[in-house]
Amino acid sequence: MLMSYLGPDIRGASSPFGLNIPPVTALQVPQQTGIYLFDSNWNAPGVDPGAEWIRPWDGAGLTQSENPANYVGFRMGDYAILNGMTAEEGALHMESASRQLEEIDSNALIWQGFVLDGALVPTYG
Repeated sequence: MLMSYLGPDIRGASSPFGLNIPPVTALQVPQQTGIYLFDSNWNAPGVDPGAEWIRPWDGAGLTQSENPANYVGFRMGDYAILNGMTAEEGALHMESASRQLEEIDSNALIWQGFVLDGALVPTYG
């Protein structure tokens, strides 16, 4: 999450009128952030992924590979943010680039009828 200080404390304000909050005027470039993610690495060495697993909330017969308890699971991780805004950093993260313009000109025709006072609506196209 990126937080920018914009002005005085507004927690006691009853409405947004008259707050005069200034806009963000500086470029905001985060360096690192924490992300809550699901780590899908297998964490059950003695469990056969193809063995049967019954999902507890609906009784569905599945395999252990679909059991979330067999994975590392949700965790918080710190990740560096790759910034391509500067030439030196952008070049580090890029292997190749290309640009191509492709224009497609097409036409379509659709017929829609209303039969039996709109009870039957055939469509062709």
